Amino acid sequence: MHRKLIACILIIAITCSPGGSGQLDVRYEPTSYEIVDLMLDLAEVTGDDFVFDLGCGDGRIVIAAAAKRGARGV
Repeated sequence: MHRKLIACILIIAITCSPGGSGQLDVRYEPTSYEIVDLMLDLAEVTGDDFVFDLGCGDGRIVIAAAAKRGARGV
């Protein structure tokens, strides 16, 4: 179990680390706040929900769910 977890962490660290030029391999495109609100509306997020953010961004969806809808999140 621990070996699998360590392997996943290493894979994430390797794939998310900058290349030799100091540039990231993949361009970061944040979701607009307008789209975040629409996504929360579509999912009908309420204060009774627990939201998981599985992305590699700035956490704006889970933060908005907590701040605007009273949801809890990770």
